[in-house]
Amino acid sequence: MVNEDRFDKLLHDNPDYTLLSKSRLTRVARDAGISKNEIHAYFQRGSVKQQNEQFKPHRKQYFLKITAPPYTYQIDVVILPKKYAKKKKHPKFLFLVDIISRKAFAYPLKSNKVTDVLSKYEDFVQEVGEPVHQIQGDDFFSSKTFIEFNDKMFVPVITDIAKSDHITGNSNKLGIVDRAVRTIKKIMTKIYEMDPSSFKWKSALRRAITLYNNTEHSGLAGATPNEMFDDYDFSYAKYKADQKYNRDIFNKVLRNINVGTKVRILKDRKKFQKEGAVYSKHVYTVASIVGYRFVLHNDRGEELVRKYKPDELLVV
Repeated sequence: MVNEDRFDKLLHDNPDYTLLSKSRLTRVARDAGISKNEIHAYFQRGSVKQQNEQFKPHRKQYFLKITAPPYTYQIDVVILPKKYAKKKKHPKFLFLVDIISRKAFAYPLKSNKVTDVLSKYEDFVQEVGEPVHQIQGDDFFSSKTFIEFNDKMFVPVITDIAKSDHITGNSNKLGIVDRAVRTIKKIMTKIYEMDPSSFKWKSALRRAITLYNNTEHSGLAGATPNEMFDDYDFSYAKYKADQKYNRDIFNKVLRNINVGTKVRILKDRKKFQKEGAVYSKHVYTVASIVGYRFVLHNDRGEELVRKYKPDELLVV
């Protein structure tokens, strides 16, 4: 007979664990010595099972990891629901994630004006202490003021990111930061639902960030974001391993896609569409290869505006 009491005690002693996703909570329980049977029994309880069911996206073929040297950050301005602040305006915060360690940083904003964002970005630079290797963001961060501030520190700001680096078809957020934002928002939603009347979004944000950074991450071989961020050698080793993984995958890609190959392009999914890849009716030709991306020409020999990653192409 399975003893479910140990799982209940774990959650009672660590109430913030109830804010974790199913996969993260499973890892925490496993590390606490709780058996697979007990974990399975806990998630089979009716209410728990219903709360944790979620759609899992289809894993793309030729998936290349988004990787970068330590201290390379993806950046975004995150907008929260109005109800969190109980005011007319949406609360918002500046959010940064170190790509290799997944460590997250968040700073509440008064507005999404460049001057306010830059002020909080300066706080981030002071907090991390280490030199920033690179910043990756969307077009918002291509402003002259933001670029000039980083130029003084010799920090490159990259805003020309391929669309396939976005986790969702119509999102303007980058892959790593978008995943982290989704996790933080889920945690904050759970905190809000516990007691909406006493909810304070800044306090909930701090709580969510702390929990996120101190919980094992599935992409970090059992480490937490804090652990990997604080260990440069560990982070750099993962970066080199990710590079090798991408090279190996791309060598397999080149067996099927090369200069002259006819391809269709993966199109954005429509709203509420969860399953099935949708490719263009038009056929394009691979004209050249730049890094891990392909330059395409249309049937008139004109080059398409951006370059495409392998998982965005379907060989005709």
